[in-house]
Amino acid sequence: MAAQPPVSMNKALEGLTGPFVVGTAVSTFLFGVTMAQVYTYFSNFKTDRPIYRYLVISLFIIDILHTVFSQVTLWEWFVAHVGDPGFVIKAPWSFAMSPVMCGIAAFVVQIFYAHRVYLLSNQRRIIPSLVAFGALFQLVWATAATAKVFIIQYFSGFQVWTYGVACWLGGAAATDLVITSSLVWILLSSKREIRETNNIIDRLIYLTIETNGLTFTVAVLDFVLFSTSKDASHVAPHLCLVKLYINSFLVTLNSREKLAEEFGGSRTIHPSSSSNGTANTDTLELFCTLEPSHHQNDPLPNEKSNALFDAADGIHV
Repeated sequence: MAAQPPVSMNKALEGLTGPFVVGTAVSTFLFGVTMAQVYTYFSNFKTDRPIYRYLVISLFIIDILHTVFSQVTLWEWFVAHVGDPGFVIKAPWSFAMSPVMCGIAAFVVQIFYAHRVYLLSNQRRIIPSLVAFGALFQLVWATAATAKVFIIQYFSGFQVWTYGVACWLGGAAATDLVITSSLVWILLSSKREIRETNNIIDRLIYLTIETNGLTFTVAVLDFVLFSTSKDASHVAPHLCLVKLYINSFLVTLNSREKLAEEFGGSRTIHPSSSSNGTANTDTLELFCTLEPSHHQNDPLPNEKSNALFDAADGIHV
């Protein structure tokens, strides 16, 4: 009968595999949330902009692959190589793919928000350019992190590459912070004396903090645990981060429907017209138009909020 591994080895394996089990369980639950969000999107926005539909499909594929790869990691450890500590201390290929997949998802979502900041800031380019640079910066280092996992292989050796993880997660967190602060500042500066309009802006601010603030917090937590913990505690938030970026994007798209319903607006389809005056059904664009009331001669928004207000009687989100 084979001798049992020493207690210290059991504890070491527990500290390594435990966070993977917890992270995989939570990320699998978040995958269920993603499926619900994708179903809601395609149910409510059948004629949305093609670019949004392609992004939703692409991010959903990434989420599926990430979920499958996480399950493959657990299968390799607890089924295919159960009882083999020598295999557990090495990172399987399925886990090595996680950083770059997270980087791609973050890049897509952050570029989406960069475009949103560009539109809401009256097409000023400084802040959107910073966001785009941060998105590309974290993607490059996330790709490098995947390459390092393949090269180093052993989990115990990853600590020597703390600076690379700092650049990846720090870049992602800093970019999320810039997105959140800039959107909140733009929305706050767009407030007027119209109560209904301010209610809409308050909801948009809350949604911004709820989505981007969460990804920022988890990215920071991931890096702090990686830098300070001797076990694999950072893996739990890391496996959830890619799901949070994807759901952040989906929640933002789906919130257009909810905002329209709550504030008495409507989702309006604006078809572009061809040269002969007929509508071009191939270029239909769907906007969530929220129409605040203008009783009591409320003043109309001024030039500072032209990007937020598409017309005198509506808001496009």
